[in-house]
Amino acid sequence: MANIHFKTFGCSANHSDTEIMSALATKEHYLSEVSAADVIVLNVCTVKGDASALREIRIAEKNNPKKGIVIAGCVTPELKELVTRIIPRAVFLNTHTLTEINTAIRHSNAQELFDASNSLANHSRTQETLYLNKAALPKIQKNPAVAIIQCSSGCHSACTFCSTKLIKGQTQSYSISSITTEVSKAVQRGSREIWLTATDLGSYGFDVHKKELFTKNQNKKLAEYLPSLVQAVSKVRGPFMVRIGMANPLHIAKYTDELIHAMKHDKVFKFLHIPVQSGSDSVLRAMRRGHTAQTYRDIVAKFRTAIPQITIATDIIVGFPGESTKDFEETLELIRETKPDVCNIARFISRPGTIGSTLANPVHGNEAKKRSTKLSTLFKQVALEQRKKLIDWEGPVIIDDKTTKGIWIARTPSYGHVLLRGDFTLGNIIHVKITDCNNKTLMGEKIQEKEIG
Repeated sequence: MANIHFKTFGCSANHSDTEIMSALATKEHYLSEVSAADVIVLNVCTVKGDASALREIRIAEKNNPKKGIVIAGCVTPELKELVTRIIPRAVFLNTHTLTEINTAIRHSNAQELFDASNSLANHSRTQETLYLNKAALPKIQKNPAVAIIQCSSGCHSACTFCSTKLIKGQTQSYSISSITTEVSKAVQRGSREIWLTATDLGSYGFDVHKKELFTKNQNKKLAEYLPSLVQAVSKVRGPFMVRIGMANPLHIAKYTDELIHAMKHDKVFKFLHIPVQSGSDSVLRAMRRGHTAQTYRDIVAKFRTAIPQITIATDIIVGFPGESTKDFEETLELIRETKPDVCNIARFISRPGTIGSTLANPVHGNEAKKRSTKLSTLFKQVALEQRKKLIDWEGPVIIDDKTTKGIWIARTPSYGHVLLRGDFTLGNIIHVKITDCNNKTLMGEKIQEKEIG
Protein backbone atom coordinates (compact mmCIF):
# COMPACT_ATOMS: atom_id res chain seq x y z
CA MET A 1 0.00 0.00 0.00
CA ALA A 2 1.23 3.47 -0.89
CA ASN A 3 0.61 6.95 0.46
CA ILE A 4 -1.25 9.07 -2.11
CA HIS A 5 -1.65 12.84 -2.33
CA PHE A 6 -4.19 14.47 -4.68
CA LYS A 7 -3.93 18.02 -5.96
CA THR A 8 -6.77 19.43 -8.08
CA PHE A 9 -7.08 22.34 -10.51
CA GLY A 10 -9.97 23.73 -12.55
CA CYS A 11 -13.72 23.31 -12.51
CA SER A 12 -16.08 21.73 -10.00
CA ALA A 13 -16.29 18.59 -12.16
CA ASN A 14 -12.53 18.14 -11.75
CA HIS A 15 -12.89 18.50 -7.99
CA SER A 16 -15.66 15.92 -8.05
CA ASP A 17 -13.43 13.58 -10.06
CA THR A 18 -10.76 13.90 -7.37
CA GLU A 19 -13.31 13.03 -4.68
CA ILE A 20 -14.18 9.90 -6.68
CA MET A 21 -10.55 8.92 -7.25
CA SER A 22 -9.79 9.50 -3.55
CA ALA A 23 -12.55 7.11 -2.53
CA LEU A 24 -11.39 4.47 -5.01
CA ALA A 25 -7.75 4.89 -3.99
CA THR A 26 -8.49 4.23 -0.30
CA LYS A 27 -9.54 0.69 -1.19
CA GLU A 28 -5.85 -0.10 -1.74
CA HIS A 29 -3.87 2.87 -0.45
CA TYR A 30 -3.71 5.68 2.12
CA LEU A 31 -4.39 9.38 1.54
CA SER A 32 -1.65 11.64 2.87
CA GLU A 33 -0.11 15.09 2.82
CA VAL A 34 2.33 15.71 -0.02
CA SER A 35 5.38 15.43 2.27
CA ALA A 36 4.53 11.81 3.18
CA ALA A 37 3.26 10.74 -0.25
CA ASP A 38 4.78 8.02 -2.38
CA VAL A 39 2.65 9.03 -5.38
CA ILE A 40 1.24 12.46 -6.28
CA VAL A 41 -1.89 12.64 -8.45
CA LEU A 42 -2.31 15.94 -10.29
CA ASN A 43 -5.85 16.40 -11.64
CA VAL A 44 -5.21 19.14 -14.20
CA CYS A 45 -7.30 21.60 -16.21
CA THR A 46 -6.41 22.64 -19.76
CA VAL A 47 -9.52 24.62 -20.73
CA LYS A 48 -7.44 27.82 -20.84
CA GLY A 49 -4.41 26.16 -22.40
CA ASP A 50 -1.70 23.75 -21.34
CA ALA A 51 0.65 26.38 -19.86
CA SER A 52 -0.84 26.59 -16.36
CA ALA A 53 -1.16 22.81 -16.08
CA LEU A 54 2.42 22.35 -17.26
CA ARG A 55 3.62 24.92 -14.74
CA GLU A 56 2.01 23.03 -11.84
CA ILE A 57 3.41 19.74 -13.11
CA ARG A 58 6.91 21.24 -13.27
CA ILE A 59 6.57 22.49 -9.69
CA ALA A 60 5.41 19.07 -8.47
CA GLU A 61 8.35 17.38 -10.19
CA LYS A 62 10.88 19.90 -8.88
CA ASN A 63 9.67 19.48 -5.30
CA ASN A 64 9.21 15.70 -5.52
CA PRO A 65 11.82 14.33 -7.95
CA LYS A 66 11.71 10.75 -6.67
CA LYS A 67 7.97 10.31 -6.19
CA GLY A 68 5.52 8.72 -8.54
CA ILE A 69 3.52 11.19 -10.65
CA VAL A 70 0.04 10.52 -12.05
CA ILE A 71 -1.46 13.11 -14.41
CA ALA A 72 -5.28 13.01 -14.57
CA GLY A 73 -8.07 15.31 -15.77
CA CYS A 74 -8.42 17.01 -19.14
CA VAL A 75 -5.16 15.68 -20.56
CA THR A 76 -4.58 16.79 -24.14
CA PRO A 77 -2.21 14.93 -26.50
CA GLU A 78 -0.02 18.05 -26.59
CA LEU A 79 0.23 18.21 -22.80
CA LYS A 80 1.01 14.50 -22.57
CA GLU A 81 3.86 14.88 -25.07
CA LEU A 82 5.35 17.81 -23.12
CA VAL A 83 5.02 16.06 -19.75
CA THR A 84 6.62 12.87 -21.06
CA ARG A 85 9.71 14.86 -22.03
CA ILE A 86 9.95 16.40 -18.54
CA ILE A 87 8.87 13.37 -16.49
CA PRO A 88 9.42 10.18 -18.49
CA ARG A 89 8.07 8.11 -15.58
CA ALA A 90 4.69 9.96 -15.48
CA VAL A 91 1.54 7.90 -15.98
CA PHE A 92 -1.72 9.24 -17.38
CA LEU A 93 -5.49 9.03 -16.88
CA ASN A 94 -8.31 11.20 -18.18
CA THR A 95 -11.82 12.12 -17.07
CA HIS A 96 -13.29 8.91 -18.54
CA THR A 97 -10.73 6.49 -17.10
CA LEU A 98 -10.53 7.66 -13.50
CA THR A 99 -11.74 4.29 -12.20
CA GLU A 100 -8.32 2.96 -13.23
CA ILE A 101 -6.69 5.15 -10.57
CA ASN A 102 -5.35 2.21 -8.56
CA THR A 103 -3.78 0.64 -11.64
CA ALA A 104 -2.15 3.98 -12.41
CA ILE A 105 -0.89 4.30 -8.83
CA ARG A 106 0.62 0.81 -8.85
CA HIS A 107 2.47 1.50 -12.11
CA SER A 108 3.59 4.93 -10.89
CA ASN A 109 4.86 3.61 -7.58
CA ALA A 110 6.82 0.92 -9.45
CA GLN A 111 8.14 3.51 -11.94
CA GLU A 112 6.38 1.67 -14.78
CA LEU A 113 4.76 3.41 -17.75
CA PHE A 114 0.96 3.44 -17.99
CA ASP A 115 -1.34 5.51 -20.20
CA ALA A 116 -5.15 5.54 -20.04
CA SER A 117 -5.61 9.10 -21.32
CA ASN A 118 -6.81 8.58 -24.90
CA SER A 119 -9.65 10.92 -25.88
CA LEU A 120 -13.16 9.54 -26.24
CA ALA A 121 -14.37 12.29 -28.54
CA ASN A 122 -14.34 10.02 -31.58
CA HIS A 123 -15.84 6.94 -29.90
CA SER A 124 -19.38 5.90 -30.74
CA ARG A 125 -22.04 7.02 -28.27
CA THR A 126 -23.38 3.45 -28.28
CA GLN A 127 -20.26 2.12 -26.58
CA GLU A 128 -21.84 2.43 -23.15
CA THR A 129 -19.01 0.63 -21.38
CA LEU A 130 -16.74 3.57 -22.13
CA TYR A 131 -18.91 5.90 -20.04
CA LEU A 132 -19.30 6.11 -16.28
CA ASN A 133 -22.25 7.23 -14.21
CA LYS A 134 -20.14 9.46 -11.99
CA ALA A 135 -23.17 10.42 -9.93
CA ALA A 136 -23.25 6.88 -8.57
CA LEU A 137 -19.52 6.40 -7.86
CA PRO A 138 -18.18 6.58 -4.27
CA LYS A 139 -16.71 9.89 -3.09
CA ILE A 140 -14.71 11.38 -0.25
CA GLN A 141 -15.92 14.96 0.08
CA LYS A 142 -13.17 17.51 0.54
CA ASN A 143 -15.64 20.01 1.98
CA PRO A 144 -18.30 18.36 4.20
CA ALA A 145 -20.65 21.30 3.68
CA VAL A 146 -20.58 21.13 -0.14
CA ALA A 147 -21.49 18.07 -2.21
CA ILE A 148 -20.56 18.20 -5.90
CA ILE A 149 -22.88 15.99 -7.95
CA GLN A 150 -21.97 15.41 -11.61
CA CYS A 151 -25.11 15.17 -13.72
CA SER A 152 -23.60 14.48 -17.12
CA SER A 153 -20.34 14.18 -19.00
CA GLY A 154 -19.39 15.68 -22.34
CA CYS A 155 -20.87 18.51 -24.33
CA HIS A 156 -23.71 18.99 -26.83
CA SER A 157 -22.18 22.02 -28.54
CA ALA A 158 -19.31 22.43 -31.00
CA CYS A 159 -17.66 25.75 -30.07
CA THR A 160 -14.65 26.49 -32.22
CA PHE A 161 -12.48 27.75 -29.33
CA CYS A 162 -12.94 24.83 -26.93
CA SER A 163 -10.82 21.70 -26.55
CA THR A 164 -13.00 20.16 -23.84
CA LYS A 165 -15.22 18.45 -26.43
CA LEU A 166 -12.11 16.78 -27.90
CA ILE A 167 -11.43 15.19 -24.51
CA LYS A 168 -14.88 14.54 -23.08
CA GLY A 169 -16.91 13.78 -26.19
CA GLN A 170 -20.68 14.04 -26.58
CA THR A 171 -23.16 14.58 -23.75
CA GLN A 172 -23.98 11.56 -21.64
CA SER A 173 -26.60 12.32 -19.00
CA TYR A 174 -26.99 10.37 -15.78
CA SER A 175 -30.48 9.40 -14.61
CA ILE A 176 -32.41 11.70 -12.32
CA SER A 177 -32.93 8.81 -9.90
CA SER A 178 -29.18 8.23 -9.53
CA ILE A 179 -28.61 11.95 -8.99
CA THR A 180 -31.34 12.36 -6.37
CA THR A 181 -30.07 9.25 -4.57
CA GLU A 182 -26.63 10.84 -4.25
CA VAL A 183 -28.14 14.16 -3.18
CA SER A 184 -30.08 12.39 -0.42
CA LYS A 185 -26.93 10.62 0.80
CA ALA A 186 -24.98 13.88 0.82
CA VAL A 187 -27.67 15.68 2.82
CA GLN A 188 -27.74 12.82 5.32
CA ARG A 189 -23.96 13.24 5.72
CA GLY A 190 -24.52 16.89 6.61
CA SER A 191 -23.97 18.69 3.29
CA ARG A 192 -25.85 21.98 3.12
CA GLU A 193 -24.97 22.96 -0.45
CA ILE A 194 -25.55 20.70 -3.44
CA TRP A 195 -23.70 21.71 -6.58
CA LEU A 196 -25.22 20.24 -9.73
CA THR A 197 -22.39 20.30 -12.25
CA ALA A 198 -21.54 19.22 -15.79
CA THR A 199 -19.51 20.37 -18.77
CA ASP A 200 -22.72 22.15 -19.81
CA LEU A 201 -25.64 21.49 -17.47
CA GLY A 202 -27.93 23.22 -19.95
CA SER A 203 -27.78 20.22 -22.28
CA TYR A 204 -28.70 17.74 -19.56
CA GLY A 205 -31.00 15.09 -21.05
CA PHE A 206 -30.53 16.13 -24.68
CA ASP A 207 -28.79 12.85 -25.48
CA VAL A 208 -31.75 10.85 -24.19
CA HIS A 209 -34.82 12.90 -25.10
CA LYS A 210 -33.75 15.12 -28.01
CA LYS A 211 -36.81 14.42 -30.17
CA GLU A 212 -39.22 15.31 -27.38
CA LEU A 213 -37.43 18.58 -26.61
CA PHE A 214 -37.68 19.82 -30.16
CA THR A 215 -41.29 18.79 -30.70
CA LYS A 216 -43.59 21.47 -32.08
CA ASN A 217 -46.28 20.41 -29.61
CA GLN A 218 -45.91 23.15 -27.01
CA ASN A 219 -48.23 21.32 -24.63
CA LYS A 220 -45.98 18.28 -24.49
CA LYS A 221 -44.43 17.93 -21.06
CA LEU A 222 -40.63 18.14 -20.90
CA ALA A 223 -39.02 14.87 -19.86
CA GLU A 224 -35.67 14.61 -18.07
CA TYR A 225 -34.15 18.02 -18.82
CA LEU A 226 -32.61 20.57 -16.50
CA PRO A 227 -35.92 22.00 -15.17
CA SER A 228 -37.23 18.56 -14.22
CA LEU A 229 -33.85 17.65 -12.70
CA VAL A 230 -33.91 20.77 -10.51
CA GLN A 231 -37.48 20.06 -9.45
CA ALA A 232 -36.63 16.46 -8.52
CA VAL A 233 -33.57 17.46 -6.48
CA SER A 234 -35.59 20.17 -4.70
CA LYS A 235 -37.95 17.49 -3.40
CA VAL A 236 -35.20 15.65 -1.52
CA ARG A 237 -35.79 15.97 2.22
CA GLY A 238 -33.49 17.95 4.49
CA PRO A 239 -31.98 21.41 4.98
CA PHE A 240 -29.91 22.25 1.89
CA MET A 241 -29.69 24.57 -1.10
CA VAL A 242 -29.05 23.64 -4.75
CA ARG A 243 -26.61 25.51 -6.98
CA ILE A 244 -27.20 25.06 -10.70
CA GLY A 245 -23.99 24.85 -12.72
CA MET A 246 -23.04 26.53 -15.99
CA ALA A 247 -25.65 26.30 -18.75
CA ASN A 248 -25.26 27.77 -22.24
CA PRO A 249 -27.80 30.32 -23.59
CA LEU A 250 -28.46 28.15 -26.65
CA HIS A 251 -30.01 25.49 -24.42
CA ILE A 252 -31.65 27.60 -21.72
CA ALA A 253 -33.60 29.44 -24.44
CA LYS A 254 -35.46 26.19 -25.14
CA TYR A 255 -36.99 25.97 -21.64
CA THR A 256 -36.58 29.38 -19.99
CA ASP A 257 -40.06 29.48 -18.45
CA GLU A 258 -39.79 25.95 -17.07
CA LEU A 259 -36.38 26.66 -15.53
CA ILE A 260 -37.62 29.89 -13.94
CA HIS A 261 -40.48 27.93 -12.36
CA ALA A 262 -38.06 25.32 -11.01
CA MET A 263 -35.68 27.94 -9.63
CA LYS A 264 -38.39 29.68 -7.64
CA HIS A 265 -38.28 26.78 -5.17
CA ASP A 266 -36.97 27.83 -1.74
CA LYS A 267 -34.20 25.23 -1.89
CA VAL A 268 -32.65 26.57 -5.11
CA PHE A 269 -30.00 29.29 -5.07
CA LYS A 270 -31.15 32.20 -7.20
CA PHE A 271 -28.03 31.96 -9.33
CA LEU A 272 -27.67 31.52 -13.09
CA HIS A 273 -24.31 31.00 -14.83
CA ILE A 274 -24.99 31.70 -18.50
CA PRO A 275 -21.80 32.29 -20.55
CA VAL A 276 -22.45 34.65 -23.46
CA GLN A 277 -18.74 34.77 -24.54
CA SER A 278 -19.17 37.87 -26.75
CA GLY A 279 -21.56 40.74 -27.37
CA SER A 280 -20.95 40.56 -31.13
CA ASP A 281 -23.15 38.33 -33.27
CA SER A 282 -20.43 38.00 -35.90
CA VAL A 283 -17.97 36.74 -33.29
CA LEU A 284 -20.62 34.39 -31.85
CA ARG A 285 -21.15 32.94 -35.34
CA ALA A 286 -17.41 32.41 -35.74
CA MET A 287 -17.40 30.70 -32.33
CA ARG A 288 -20.37 28.53 -33.45
CA ARG A 289 -22.16 29.30 -30.22
CA GLY A 290 -25.61 28.79 -31.71
CA HIS A 291 -27.11 31.87 -30.03
CA THR A 292 -27.04 35.64 -30.46
CA ALA A 293 -26.35 38.45 -28.03
CA GLN A 294 -30.09 39.10 -28.03
CA THR A 295 -30.72 35.52 -26.89
CA TYR A 296 -28.64 36.29 -23.81
CA ARG A 297 -30.37 39.64 -23.26
CA ASP A 298 -33.80 38.03 -23.44
CA ILE A 299 -32.91 35.27 -20.98
CA VAL A 300 -31.39 37.71 -18.48
CA ALA A 301 -34.41 40.02 -18.75
CA LYS A 302 -36.86 37.15 -18.21
CA PHE A 303 -35.05 35.84 -15.16
CA ARG A 304 -34.66 39.28 -13.58
CA THR A 305 -38.34 40.03 -14.11
CA ALA A 306 -39.44 36.72 -12.59
CA ILE A 307 -36.72 36.49 -9.89
CA PRO A 308 -35.53 40.07 -9.15
CA GLN A 309 -32.90 38.95 -6.62
CA ILE A 310 -31.17 36.56 -9.02
CA THR A 311 -27.39 36.60 -9.44
CA ILE A 312 -26.32 36.51 -13.09
CA ALA A 313 -22.87 35.15 -13.93
CA THR A 314 -21.39 35.08 -17.41
CA ASP A 315 -18.13 34.43 -19.29
CA ILE A 316 -16.44 36.54 -21.95
CA ILE A 317 -13.59 35.69 -24.33
CA VAL A 318 -11.73 38.69 -25.77
CA GLY A 319 -9.38 38.64 -28.73
CA PHE A 320 -11.10 35.85 -30.65
CA PRO A 321 -9.75 35.67 -34.23
CA GLY A 322 -11.44 38.32 -36.36
CA GLU A 323 -12.80 40.29 -33.38
CA SER A 324 -12.81 43.92 -34.56
CA THR A 325 -12.85 47.05 -32.45
CA LYS A 326 -16.57 47.33 -33.22
CA ASP A 327 -17.14 43.74 -32.08
CA PHE A 328 -15.36 44.44 -28.81
CA GLU A 329 -17.35 47.64 -28.25
CA GLU A 330 -20.53 45.59 -28.65
CA THR A 331 -19.30 43.33 -25.84
CA LEU A 332 -18.65 46.34 -23.61
CA GLU A 333 -22.15 47.62 -24.33
CA LEU A 334 -23.68 44.24 -23.51
CA ILE A 335 -22.01 44.30 -20.10
CA ARG A 336 -23.17 47.87 -19.46
CA GLU A 337 -26.71 46.94 -20.44
CA THR A 338 -27.16 43.57 -18.72
CA LYS A 339 -24.99 44.30 -15.65
CA PRO A 340 -23.93 40.75 -14.72
CA ASP A 341 -22.99 40.20 -11.07
CA VAL A 342 -20.14 37.87 -12.00
CA CYS A 343 -18.07 37.94 -15.18
CA ASN A 344 -15.21 35.55 -15.92
CA ILE A 345 -12.96 37.21 -18.49
CA ALA A 346 -10.38 35.33 -20.54
CA ARG A 347 -8.21 36.11 -23.51
CA PHE A 348 -8.52 33.75 -26.46
CA ILE A 349 -6.01 30.90 -26.42
CA SER A 350 -5.51 28.84 -29.56
CA ARG A 351 -6.07 25.16 -28.72
CA PRO A 352 -4.57 22.53 -31.07
CA GLY A 353 -7.21 20.45 -32.80
CA THR A 354 -9.91 23.11 -32.60
CA ILE A 355 -11.32 25.08 -35.53
CA GLY A 356 -10.42 28.27 -33.68
CA SER A 357 -6.73 27.47 -34.05
CA THR A 358 -7.07 27.59 -37.86
CA LEU A 359 -9.00 30.86 -38.18
CA ALA A 360 -7.53 33.87 -39.94
CA ASN A 361 -7.12 37.42 -38.62
CA PRO A 362 -5.77 36.69 -35.13
CA VAL A 363 -5.89 39.55 -32.65
CA HIS A 364 -2.41 40.59 -31.54
CA GLY A 365 -1.55 39.63 -27.97
CA ASN A 366 -0.98 43.22 -26.89
CA GLU A 367 -4.36 44.27 -28.26
CA ALA A 368 -6.10 41.34 -26.60
CA LYS A 369 -4.47 42.32 -23.31
CA LYS A 370 -5.69 45.92 -23.70
CA ARG A 371 -9.22 44.72 -24.39
CA SER A 372 -9.13 42.38 -21.41
CA THR A 373 -7.98 45.21 -19.16
CA LYS A 374 -10.66 47.58 -20.47
CA LEU A 375 -13.40 45.00 -20.01
CA SER A 376 -12.15 44.13 -16.51
CA THR A 377 -12.19 47.79 -15.52
CA LEU A 378 -15.76 48.18 -16.76
CA PHE A 379 -16.93 45.03 -15.05
CA LYS A 380 -15.40 46.02 -11.70
CA GLN A 381 -17.51 49.19 -11.84
CA VAL A 382 -20.63 47.19 -12.72
CA ALA A 383 -19.94 44.60 -10.02
CA LEU A 384 -19.44 47.22 -7.31
CA GLU A 385 -22.66 48.93 -8.36
CA GLN A 386 -24.55 45.63 -8.15
CA ARG A 387 -23.14 44.69 -4.73
CA LYS A 388 -23.82 48.10 -3.18
CA LYS A 389 -27.52 47.35 -3.67
CA LEU A 390 -27.19 44.57 -1.09
CA ILE A 391 -25.80 46.66 1.75
CA ASP A 392 -28.18 46.44 4.77
CA TRP A 393 -29.73 43.23 3.42
CA GLU A 394 -30.60 40.77 6.19
CA GLY A 395 -31.24 37.08 5.78
CA PRO A 396 -29.97 33.51 6.07
CA VAL A 397 -26.59 32.36 4.76
CA ILE A 398 -24.79 29.01 4.67
CA ILE A 399 -21.22 28.86 5.99
CA ASP A 400 -19.47 26.85 3.26
CA ASP A 401 -15.73 27.57 3.44
CA LYS A 402 -12.91 29.29 5.30
CA THR A 403 -10.02 31.34 3.94
CA THR A 404 -6.38 30.71 4.81
CA LYS A 405 -6.58 33.84 6.98
CA GLY A 406 -9.35 32.35 9.10
CA ILE A 407 -12.23 34.37 7.62
CA TRP A 408 -15.43 32.43 6.99
CA ILE A 409 -17.15 32.37 3.60
CA ALA A 410 -20.93 32.18 3.42
CA ARG A 411 -23.55 32.16 0.67
CA THR A 412 -26.79 34.12 0.51
CA PRO A 413 -29.94 32.64 -1.10
CA SER A 414 -28.75 34.33 -4.32
CA TYR A 415 -25.34 32.71 -3.92
CA GLY A 416 -23.75 36.02 -2.96
CA HIS A 417 -20.23 35.65 -1.57
CA VAL A 418 -20.10 36.92 2.04
CA LEU A 419 -17.07 37.23 4.33
CA LEU A 420 -17.70 36.82 8.06
CA ARG A 421 -15.62 36.85 11.23
CA GLY A 422 -16.67 34.76 14.20
CA ASP A 423 -16.85 31.28 15.65
CA PHE A 424 -18.66 29.11 13.12
CA THR A 425 -18.68 25.58 11.73
CA LEU A 426 -18.92 24.51 8.12
CA GLY A 427 -22.58 24.01 7.28
CA ASN A 428 -23.89 26.47 9.88
CA ILE A 429 -26.97 28.34 8.67
CA ILE A 430 -27.14 31.76 10.32
CA HIS A 431 -28.80 35.13 9.88
CA VAL A 432 -26.54 38.01 8.87
CA LYS A 433 -26.65 41.65 7.88
CA ILE A 434 -24.56 42.90 4.94
CA THR A 435 -22.49 45.85 6.18
CA ASP A 436 -20.07 46.59 3.31
CA CYS A 437 -18.82 45.35 -0.04
CA ASN A 438 -16.20 45.64 -2.74
CA ASN A 439 -16.36 44.62 -6.39
CA LYS A 440 -15.75 40.95 -5.54
CA THR A 441 -17.50 40.19 -2.28
CA LEU A 442 -19.91 41.21 0.45
CA MET A 443 -18.99 41.73 4.11
CA GLY A 444 -21.45 40.80 6.84
CA GLU A 445 -22.01 40.31 10.52
CA LYS A 446 -23.98 37.67 12.35
CA ILE A 447 -27.42 38.57 13.70
CA GLN A 448 -28.65 35.21 14.99
CA GLU A 449 -28.60 31.47 14.44
CA LYS A 450 -31.45 30.18 12.35
CA GLU A 451 -31.88 26.75 10.79
CA ILE A 452 -33.63 26.51 7.45
CA GLY A 453 -35.21 23.49 5.90
